[in-house]
Amino acid sequence: MPEKEPRHTFVVPMKSQKVNENEPVSLETDVNDRDADVEWWHDGVKIKIDGKKYKEERISRKRRLTITAAKIEDHGEYKCTTKDDKTMAQLIVEPLNKFIVQLKDLEVVEKEDVLMTCQTKDTKTPGLWNRNGAKITSMPG
Repeated sequence: MPEKEPRHTFVVPMKSQKVNENEPVSLETDVNDRDADVEWWHDGVKIKIDGKKYKEERISRKRRLTITAAKIEDHGEYKCTTKDDKTMAQLIVEPLNKFIVQLKDLEVVEKEDVLMTCQTKDTKTPGLWNRNGAKITSMPG
């Protein structure tokens, strides 16, 4: 009777994660056999490990995919597969330019100055001001 090839299964599933844009993130899982080969997928498309954007590590039974600088388009479902099994997780990529202090409604007296402020996470990106959907191009006064 021919010897049956061992099944390669996941013993520790991947965990969903949230990361800020441009930060590194690693997706990890453990397989039952240190010799198990894996493939990585993003939204159903096989990932090409290029050593730049994507790096792969094999440490004993641990398999790790690292995205060196996550982009918005990296958001989605990640899957790691062996010939016999799969594990999946979601990656949420938060945009850098996110409001951390929201614009507040104000009541003001007509013809008086008003100061409106808000704050974003990314302090280098210029902001655009709009009133009733129209871009404000200059400040009166």
